[in-house]
Amino acid sequence: VAEGECVALIGPNGAGKTTLLDCLLGDKLVTSGQVSIQGLSVTSSQLDYIRGYLPQENVIVQKLKVKELIAFFQRIYP
Repeated sequence: VAEGECVALIGPNGAGKTTLLDCLLGDKLVTSGQVSIQGLSVTSSQLDYIRGYLPQENVIVQKLKVKELIAFFQRIYP
């Protein structure tokens, strides 16, 4: 994916969309092939400063401000 591009993952249930995101976050280990971000392994601590994730559904308290929600997820994925 080139810089500035926006990508959508589309597919039926079970196609692996969530698994791919889990691998990109380093939450699941890749068992075959390789996954990298900007040429770095997804397990590289250098990615901690450029990688972020905000889930589609907010399972956190609904009264949180956007800034508070982002800070919350930054603590989960330091």
